[in-house]
Amino acid sequence: MARPALQLLELRTGASDVIERGIGRSLLIRPGRGTVSFVVTPQGAPWEIKELNPVTRAITSLTPTLEGSEDLAWTPDGAIVMGQKTKLFLWREGGRWTQIADLARQGVDSITRLTVSPDGKWIAIVGQAPAR
Repeated sequence: MARPALQLLELRTGASDVIERGIGRSLLIRPGRGTVSFVVTPQGAPWEIKELNPVTRAITSLTPTLEGSEDLAWTPDGAIVMGQKTKLFLWREGGRWTQIADLARQGVDSITRLTVSPDGKWIAIVGQAPAR
């Protein structure tokens, strides 16, 4: 099975270029930067969050993901929120992942998707309930 690839498409000409192979499902515009963030999921190696400048095509490594996690959201002020099992973490450029919440008491067993509201006041989470 072919692994997903990040491609750039020139709308005027229809030409496309593969930028990176083996990416995850989070493909997001980074607030205030005009860049695109994505998760690289190489087989047998740690996963990593990178960003692409679509004008220069430069790729920058931002940070490793939380182990086994590929869903993330950007806050309006440029931080990343990511879930791992029952816990939510925050990353700021130049820093490390910091736990900001544990949703186990709310009946969440595994965070699978998340998003942050445009004003940064709310985080919406999709999670699986514990098996019974």
